[in-house]
Amino acid sequence: MSKLSHYSRVVVHPSRGMEFLRLMTHVAEESRKENGCVAFVVLKSRHEAQTYCISSIWATEADWELHTHTQHFIDQMVFEDGGGVLSFVYTEEYYIVSSV
Repeated sequence: MSKLSHYSRVVVHPSRGMEFLRLMTHVAEESRKENGCVAFVVLKSRHEAQTYCISSIWATEADWELHTHTQHFIDQMVFEDGGGVLSFVYTEEYYIVSSV
């Protein structure tokens, strides 16, 4: 079975940028400890203020599904639903067919 890649584009409310960075640093660190997490990164746009990409790679779909039930994932959703995020583009997941 192919690995699963997931990413989202997030625009954070300007007054909550530091809170987002603290939260996502924690989410990334905890996610990397999970079984099946191949990679988890948070990227900041060079050109768009308060715009980030959250990207992760999971060994299986089941690993991704388990991740969505962790407390750190739930904390991220609470932040997003609580006004910390101005816009959120959830992309579909992709199977990895080639990597370096």
